[in-house]
Amino acid sequence: MVDLAGSPEREQRITGYLAEHFPPNDHRAPNLIPGPVEIDFESWVVPTLGQRCRDPAEAPEGSIWWTGQGGNLIGRIDPETGEMEEFPLPEGTHPHSVTPDAEGNIWYLGNKNGTVGVVNGATGEIERIHEMPDPKARDPHTGVFDDQGRFWFTLQHSNMVGRIDPASEEIRLIALDRPSSRPYGIKIDAEGHAWVACNGGPCLYRVAPEDMTTTRVDLPNQESHVRRLDIAADGTIWYGNAGAGRLGN
Repeated sequence: MVDLAGSPEREQRITGYLAEHFPPNDHRAPNLIPGPVEIDFESWVVPTLGQRCRDPAEAPEGSIWWTGQGGNLIGRIDPETGEMEEFPLPEGTHPHSVTPDAEGNIWYLGNKNGTVGVVNGATGEIERIHEMPDPKARDPHTGVFDDQGRFWFTLQHSNMVGRIDPASEEIRLIALDRPSSRPYGIKIDAEGHAWVACNGGPCLYRVAPEDMTTTRVDLPNQESHVRRLDIAADGTIWYGNAGAGRLGN
């Protein structure tokens, strides 16, 4: 993304070219159904352009945090005022996602340098950085806290799942038994098990909270590639099947 507000002639040439050669199409147009619900959308332009902002998360006090994966930063916005701040991370971090803890600290996943960092939610200062104990664990991806305050996370291309105990700062890593499972989304069920989505094939994993042993759940559709999942109040596991274009449970 480039700001061309100061070069209107160049902006006109570029937008004209895009309009001519890449016109709108209705290939993925939604099927709008009349109903009583009306939704308003509001959007903001982040301060650093081209940062590839993604994966917003709400902190306990209501602020929204995001990652600027291409810009080596994380950001915060006050949704009431629209005021934004950005906080730089070490070069080469390329964070994939952020997860606030109960105290309002922001945990970011260093997707390119094998780290999990903790940022003070009030000041934006980095308080500590956890480095992976295994060089094969190179790409922390998505994280979630369990009810004991432990931080679970996936490592997609490393084919691993990890857990950090904030009290002892111990990091445990396990490798999944299916090659190229590409663990992606992760959620914790009511019994403390971590459920992991496989973006690389037709499976889910359940990881035990005591010893991190895994149980693989093979999905019936071989085209399945699951990025995200969630857990309903009754314990049902719902997953978005990006490979087959379906919703499953």
